Amino acid sequence: MVTNPPPGKLAVWLRAFLAAFIAFFMTGAVPAASGSPEVLSSASETDYPPFCIVDEGGAVTGFSNELLRAAAGAMGLEVTFRTGPWSQVKTLLEDGQVQALPLVG
Repeated sequence: MVTNPPPGKLAVWLRAFLAAFIAFFMTGAVPAASGSPEVLSSASETDYPPFCIVDEGGAVTGFSNELLRAAAGAMGLEVTFRTGPWSQVKTLLEDGQVQALPLVG
């Protein structure tokens, strides 16, 4: 009989993050009554593959950013991203200029 090996630390952290992420965003988020989506502002590092990537055209992508977009989209929210080095991204969150950071534990 073939058994799967126990999940590694990364898999455990990803599962825990996903559960917390979904629970956090499912607590009262409601799309705007006007029918236009509310906007969630976020910030992302410019080069932290595969999680955060900014391509040559300036589009923000990567696993973390796409996961945030999908979760927000399921709740009727639109996500905008600001990009920069980690120190700048952290300051944007601390100063209240962005509401969320993708995949930060």
